[in-house]
Amino acid sequence: MSNPAPVAPVSAVSVSAPAPAPAESNDATTMTIETTATLQPVADATPPRASVIAAKPAAKRPVNPDGDVDSEVDALNNDSANCTHYFSAYGLSANQYKWLAQNRQKAFPSVCPAPSPAQVDFVVIFTHDVPFYNATMPDAVHTDVNGFSDWTPLTTVDTAQISASDADKSHHEYVWVFHTNRGAFDPAKFSSRRRPLYSKAETNMLGSRGGFRTVMDALTFIEQNGANR
Repeated sequence: MSNPAPVAPVSAVSVSAPAPAPAESNDATTMTIETTATLQPVADATPPRASVIAAKPAAKRPVNPDGDVDSEVDALNNDSANCTHYFSAYGLSANQYKWLAQNRQKAFPSVCPAPSPAQVDFVVIFTHDVPFYNATMPDAVHTDVNGFSDWTPLTTVDTAQISASDADKSHHEYVWVFHTNRGAFDPAKFSSRRRPLYSKAETNMLGSRGGFRTVMDALTFIEQNGANR
Protein backbone atom coordinates (compact mmCIF):
# COMPACT_ATOMS: atom_id res chain seq x y z
CA MET A 1 0.00 0.00 0.00
CA SER A 2 1.37 3.43 -0.85
CA ASN A 3 2.10 5.94 1.86
CA PRO A 4 -1.02 8.03 2.65
CA ALA A 5 -1.02 11.75 1.98
CA PRO A 6 -0.82 14.01 5.06
CA VAL A 7 -4.20 14.72 6.57
CA ALA A 8 -5.24 17.81 8.49
CA PRO A 9 -5.75 17.01 12.19
CA VAL A 10 -9.18 16.92 13.73
CA SER A 11 -9.58 18.92 16.92
CA ALA A 12 -9.53 16.89 20.12
CA VAL A 13 -10.84 17.19 23.62
CA SER A 14 -7.86 16.86 25.94
CA VAL A 15 -7.94 14.13 28.52
CA SER A 16 -5.38 12.76 30.88
CA ALA A 17 -4.48 9.33 29.58
CA PRO A 18 -1.18 7.46 29.31
CA ALA A 19 0.35 7.46 25.85
CA PRO A 20 2.61 4.42 25.42
CA ALA A 21 5.54 4.67 23.02
CA PRO A 22 4.66 3.67 19.46
CA ALA A 23 5.42 0.08 18.61
CA GLU A 24 6.95 -0.86 15.29
CA SER A 25 4.23 -1.12 12.66
CA ASN A 26 3.58 -4.22 10.62
CA ASP A 27 1.95 -1.99 8.05
CA ALA A 28 3.65 0.28 5.54
CA THR A 29 1.67 3.23 6.93
CA THR A 30 3.77 5.37 9.27
CA MET A 31 1.64 8.50 9.46
CA THR A 32 -0.55 9.32 12.42
CA ILE A 33 -2.86 12.24 12.93
CA GLU A 34 -1.44 14.35 15.73
CA THR A 35 -4.03 15.62 18.18
CA THR A 36 -3.84 16.63 21.81
CA ALA A 37 -5.13 13.16 22.63
CA THR A 38 -3.27 11.04 20.06
CA LEU A 39 -2.91 7.50 21.34
CA GLN A 40 -0.57 4.73 20.37
CA PRO A 41 -0.75 0.95 20.73
CA VAL A 42 0.90 -0.68 23.73
CA ALA A 43 3.27 -3.45 22.72
CA ASP A 44 2.98 -6.59 24.84
CA ALA A 45 0.94 -4.71 27.46
CA THR A 46 -1.85 -7.26 27.50
CA PRO A 47 -2.01 -11.07 27.44
CA PRO A 48 -1.66 -12.78 24.05
CA ARG A 49 -4.72 -12.50 21.88
CA ALA A 50 -5.43 -16.19 22.25
CA SER A 51 -6.30 -15.60 25.90
CA VAL A 52 -9.02 -13.10 25.08
CA ILE A 53 -12.49 -14.62 25.12
CA ALA A 54 -14.33 -13.62 21.95
CA ALA A 55 -18.06 -13.11 22.12
CA LYS A 56 -20.09 -15.26 19.76
CA PRO A 57 -21.77 -13.44 16.84
CA ALA A 58 -25.23 -13.79 18.35
CA ALA A 59 -24.09 -11.87 21.43
CA LYS A 60 -22.55 -8.98 19.52
CA ARG A 61 -25.82 -7.15 19.00
CA PRO A 62 -26.90 -5.32 22.16
CA VAL A 63 -30.45 -5.42 23.34
CA ASN A 64 -32.12 -2.14 22.52
CA PRO A 65 -35.07 -1.39 24.81
CA ASP A 66 -36.35 1.29 22.43
CA GLY A 67 -36.62 -0.71 19.24
CA ASP A 68 -35.92 -3.87 17.29
CA VAL A 69 -32.21 -4.50 16.74
CA ASP A 70 -32.65 -6.46 13.52
CA SER A 71 -34.65 -3.65 11.91
CA GLU A 72 -31.89 -1.21 12.89
CA VAL A 73 -29.25 -3.44 11.31
CA ASP A 74 -31.34 -3.58 8.15
CA ALA A 75 -31.51 0.21 8.13
CA LEU A 76 -27.72 0.37 8.43
CA ASN A 77 -27.25 -1.75 5.34
CA ASN A 78 -30.10 -0.73 3.03
CA ASP A 79 -28.55 2.45 1.62
CA SER A 80 -25.62 1.07 -0.36
CA ALA A 81 -26.34 3.37 -3.32
CA ASN A 82 -25.00 6.32 -1.30
CA CYS A 83 -21.97 4.52 0.14
CA THR A 84 -18.45 5.44 -0.97
CA HIS A 85 -16.46 4.40 2.12
CA TYR A 86 -17.02 1.21 4.12
CA PHE A 87 -15.94 0.52 7.68
CA SER A 88 -15.92 -2.24 10.25
CA ALA A 89 -16.20 -1.23 13.93
CA TYR A 90 -15.20 -3.11 17.07
CA GLY A 91 -15.77 -2.51 20.79
CA LEU A 92 -18.92 -0.42 20.43
CA SER A 93 -20.92 0.31 23.56
CA ALA A 94 -24.67 -0.28 23.39
CA ASN A 95 -25.25 3.48 23.19
CA GLN A 96 -22.70 3.89 20.38
CA TYR A 97 -24.33 1.06 18.44
CA LYS A 98 -27.74 2.65 18.94
CA TRP A 99 -26.42 6.05 17.80
CA LEU A 100 -25.12 4.48 14.58
CA ALA A 101 -28.43 2.74 13.94
CA GLN A 102 -30.47 5.91 14.46
CA ASN A 103 -28.19 8.65 13.08
CA ARG A 104 -25.46 7.32 10.80
CA GLN A 105 -27.51 7.21 7.59
CA LYS A 106 -28.62 10.83 7.92
CA ALA A 107 -25.39 12.31 9.32
CA PHE A 108 -22.88 10.27 7.27
CA PRO A 109 -24.72 8.78 4.25
CA SER A 110 -21.51 8.00 2.36
CA VAL A 111 -19.80 6.18 5.25
CA CYS A 112 -21.40 2.76 5.73
CA PRO A 113 -20.89 -0.53 7.57
CA ALA A 114 -19.19 -2.95 5.19
CA PRO A 115 -21.41 -5.73 3.84
CA SER A 116 -18.43 -8.12 3.79
CA PRO A 117 -14.74 -8.17 4.84
CA ALA A 118 -13.77 -7.77 1.18
CA GLN A 119 -15.32 -4.28 1.12
CA VAL A 120 -13.75 -2.86 4.29
CA ASP A 121 -11.83 0.38 3.70
CA PHE A 122 -11.43 1.43 7.34
CA VAL A 123 -11.23 -0.48 10.62
CA VAL A 124 -12.47 1.45 13.66
CA ILE A 125 -11.73 0.32 17.23
CA PHE A 126 -13.44 1.78 20.30
CA THR A 127 -12.38 1.31 23.92
CA HIS A 128 -13.85 2.56 27.19
CA ASP A 129 -11.61 3.80 30.04
CA VAL A 130 -8.77 1.81 28.41
CA PRO A 131 -6.23 3.89 26.41
CA PHE A 132 -5.00 0.99 24.27
CA TYR A 133 -6.72 -1.36 21.83
CA ASN A 134 -4.70 -4.59 22.18
CA ALA A 135 -7.60 -6.47 23.77
CA THR A 136 -10.23 -5.10 21.37
CA MET A 137 -9.39 -6.60 18.03
CA PRO A 138 -11.26 -7.77 14.91
CA ASP A 139 -12.77 -11.23 15.29
CA ALA A 140 -11.99 -13.96 12.81
CA VAL A 141 -14.81 -14.56 10.32
CA HIS A 142 -16.12 -18.11 9.93
CA THR A 143 -17.88 -19.45 6.82
CA ASP A 144 -19.69 -22.80 6.77
CA VAL A 145 -19.86 -25.36 3.97
CA ASN A 146 -22.94 -23.65 2.54
CA GLY A 147 -21.15 -20.32 2.23
CA PHE A 148 -22.94 -18.64 5.13
CA SER A 149 -20.70 -16.32 7.13
CA ASP A 150 -20.90 -15.00 10.68
CA TRP A 151 -19.53 -11.65 9.49
CA THR A 152 -20.92 -8.53 11.14
CA PRO A 153 -19.53 -5.02 10.52
CA LEU A 154 -20.57 -3.73 13.95
CA THR A 155 -19.23 -5.59 16.97
CA THR A 156 -20.10 -4.52 20.51
CA VAL A 157 -17.85 -4.78 23.57
CA ASP A 158 -16.66 -8.17 24.74
CA THR A 159 -18.64 -8.57 27.96
CA ALA A 160 -16.02 -11.02 29.25
CA GLN A 161 -13.76 -7.98 29.66
CA ILE A 162 -16.18 -5.13 30.40
CA SER A 163 -19.90 -5.16 31.08
CA ALA A 164 -22.26 -3.40 28.69
CA SER A 165 -23.38 -1.04 31.47
CA ASP A 166 -19.79 -0.13 32.42
CA ALA A 167 -18.99 0.63 28.76
CA ASP A 168 -21.95 3.01 28.60
CA LYS A 169 -20.88 4.72 31.85
CA SER A 170 -17.15 5.04 31.13
CA HIS A 171 -15.37 8.30 31.99
CA HIS A 172 -13.11 8.35 28.93
CA GLU A 173 -13.82 7.16 25.41
CA TYR A 174 -11.14 6.27 22.87
CA VAL A 175 -11.22 5.55 19.14
CA TRP A 176 -8.63 4.48 16.58
CA VAL A 177 -9.08 4.47 12.78
CA PHE A 178 -7.00 2.26 10.47
CA HIS A 179 -6.97 2.10 6.69
CA THR A 180 -6.90 -1.13 4.71
CA ASN A 181 -6.93 -1.64 0.97
CA ARG A 182 -10.32 -2.85 -0.20
CA GLY A 183 -10.22 -6.61 -0.59
CA ALA A 184 -7.16 -7.03 1.64
CA PHE A 185 -8.76 -6.99 5.10
CA ASP A 186 -8.40 -10.23 7.05
CA PRO A 187 -9.75 -9.83 10.61
CA ALA A 188 -7.81 -12.87 11.82
CA LYS A 189 -4.50 -11.29 10.77
CA PHE A 190 -5.06 -7.75 12.04
CA SER A 191 -1.97 -6.84 14.10
CA SER A 192 -2.12 -5.24 17.55
CA ARG A 193 1.07 -3.37 16.59
CA ARG A 194 -0.51 -1.71 13.59
CA ARG A 195 -0.28 2.07 13.62
CA PRO A 196 -3.55 4.02 13.29
CA LEU A 197 -4.09 6.83 10.81
CA TYR A 198 -6.15 8.68 13.40
CA SER A 199 -6.82 8.49 17.12
CA LYS A 200 -8.97 10.52 19.48
CA ALA A 201 -10.06 10.63 23.10
CA GLU A 202 -13.18 12.19 24.56
CA THR A 203 -14.18 12.88 28.15
CA ASN A 204 -17.53 11.52 29.25
CA MET A 205 -18.68 14.46 31.39
CA LEU A 206 -22.42 13.99 30.96
CA GLY A 207 -23.77 10.50 30.60
CA SER A 208 -22.68 8.86 27.35
CA ARG A 209 -21.96 11.97 25.29
CA GLY A 210 -18.29 11.07 24.96
CA GLY A 211 -19.26 7.80 23.33
CA PHE A 212 -21.40 9.57 20.73
CA ARG A 213 -18.61 12.05 19.99
CA THR A 214 -16.02 9.35 19.32
CA VAL A 215 -18.34 7.76 16.76
CA MET A 216 -18.80 11.13 15.07
CA ASP A 217 -15.04 11.82 15.26
CA ALA A 218 -14.25 8.54 13.48
CA LEU A 219 -16.88 8.88 10.75
CA THR A 220 -15.98 12.53 10.16
CA PHE A 221 -12.35 11.53 9.62
CA ILE A 222 -13.36 8.77 7.19
CA GLU A 223 -15.77 11.04 5.31
CA GLN A 224 -13.24 13.86 4.95
CA ASN A 225 -10.16 11.77 4.20
CA GLY A 226 -11.38 8.56 2.59
CA ALA A 227 -10.78 9.82 -0.93
CA ASN A 228 -7.11 10.45 -0.08
CA ARG A 229 -6.34 6.82 0.72
